[in-house]
Amino acid sequence: MPNALSKIVAIFLVVFLLFVYPIKNELERQDETSRIYVLSKTIGFVDSVRNLGYIAPDMYENYLSELAATGNLYKIEMVHAKLEYLPVTEYNHSTGQYEARPGEFLKSYKNTYTAEIEECLFPEPDPLNPLEEGKPYEMRKGDYFTVSVVNQNKTMATKIQEMVYGRVISPEKIFVTYGGMIKDESD
Repeated sequence: MPNALSKIVAIFLVVFLLFVYPIKNELERQDETSRIYVLSKTIGFVDSVRNLGYIAPDMYENYLSELAATGNLYKIEMVHAKLEYLPVTEYNHSTGQYEARPGEFLKSYKNTYTAEIEECLFPEPDPLNPLEEGKPYEMRKGDYFTVSVVNQNKTMATKIQEMVYGRVISPEKIFVTYGGMIKDESD
């Protein structure tokens, strides 16, 4: 009987080493390939936006379709940090009011996020003008634009890892963040 038990354990070990482990490694490599692909497409999209100074609806749709080619679902977060100059003020005790100091300004950034950007690119249909199309989302030189991408579904590698390790694993395996300063602005 002990001899039969050792043969069963040996068979399970052989099956694991010959089939499950190589499949797990191959699927993990596929996830890494997908991450590199997503990084490449994100860099291309963000650099295009930074060079042109705007996001056109077709640019964004092309980017989304390129990401969909990996077979994964992604959560995409865009952030546009708009550069603003605020005047420096000081309190004048004689008048009792705040007055701007001539020629002095503070640099500040106001963030605009994905929902607002997509609303500009793809506005809600207007019943009075059903053919209205989205317009480009414009930015100015000196602004910052960043895109973060995270997968939302469990990849096959994650499912195999859960089976092998016997525990729940976070589905986020592919995550990319890229951005920079806007180099040009649309006229």
